[in-house]
Amino acid sequence: MTIRLLGAGDAAAFREIRLEALRAHPNAYASTVADWSDRPIEAFSELLAEGGTYGLWEGERLVAIGGIDWQTGGHSRHRATIVAMYVCPDARGRGAAGRLIEAMAERAQREGVLQLELVVGVGNDMAVRAYERAGFRTVARLPGWIRCGGREIDEWLMVRRLDA
Repeated sequence: MTIRLLGAGDAAAFREIRLEALRAHPNAYASTVADWSDRPIEAFSELLAEGGTYGLWEGERLVAIGGIDWQTGGHSRHRATIVAMYVCPDARGRGAAGRLIEAMAERAQREGVLQLELVVGVGNDMAVRAYERAGFRTVARLPGWIRCGGREIDEWLMVRRLDA
């Protein structure tokens, strides 16, 4: 397994796995397949060019993704949010999520981030356990965080301090 920051040249592989994630788990993301499926490959290239999306590769295949959303406000620059995490089913249970999170946490720490945050759906126990193993702890329940299929879904807000 190889982890690296994805770039514009990875757009086709990223598009494939991102759409897979949105199709397979529509209630786990704020974005929908409809939001992304008709966008040209250039839209995926532009997103990757921003420099916050990581990928985990097995050979030539991208099997896991995750991103860092940097806070830019003066009083919140010490925080960053992990977003759009997804691990392909055949790569689960082998530490892929943990390795990807560690790569992002190391970069965040180098950038001066003191606190990583993420949200994960209440009931997504596999993801919650992976985040807990990676050092996150639940700090709040966010009611109705997303709405999918006419149903509101609560999310757990989880935090990991990088200065501890």
